[in-house]
Amino acid sequence: MAQIPGEPRLRVIHRPRGYAPFGDFYCGSGEPEAAVNRIVAAQYAGREEGVRVVVMETPRAGLVGVAAFSARELTLDVLPTPWRGTRSAATTVTVPDAAYIHAIGLDENFRGHRVEGGARAGTFLLQGTLDLIREAFGGEVPWTWAYLDPANAPSQRLFHESGFGYVPPQGPVEDSKRVLPSVRFDGPLMARGWRCGAFPSVPER
Repeated sequence: MAQIPGEPRLRVIHRPRGYAPFGDFYCGSGEPEAAVNRIVAAQYAGREEGVRVVVMETPRAGLVGVAAFSARELTLDVLPTPWRGTRSAATTVTVPDAAYIHAIGLDENFRGHRVEGGARAGTFLLQGTLDLIREAFGGEVPWTWAYLDPANAPSQRLFHESGFGYVPPQGPVEDSKRVLPSVRFDGPLMARGWRCGAFPSVPER
């Protein structure tokens, strides 16, 4: 696996409009990649506000990857964990102050690469984004979530390996969710044995 030259760093771009590297950024041609391209293009044109844009760069390679997040309410239905042997109804969880990851992606030239130190570039970008979310939300990682196409295996694997549980689509036109509970989460669901791992680690085929 090729290595990206130079030490990577992540930062929030507070004025993304007209940020020159965004003009050439291209994540790829698939639908998940096209969604990232659209968000980057909107930020470059100044059309989308209220979103914090994260860039991953190295001095030698330039712009490597992009992520975006904001505050957005999370709602999901959590089924009883099967090993509890219960038949109770699903519990609806609503978190008004969650962090939502709008997009995360690498420039197509760096997909499948590693950074200095050996970490995969996508993992480095997601973990760094979580660190910036922690800063933005007062020093603790809040409930954090993202919509993912169930068929998007690379992204599903990336979020799973970073501790996000899998929530199946809960509506006829809804994608699956990946959810990372807050480190402060200690509500009644914990007494029922719910953890991130209560969800399947990958979508069922």
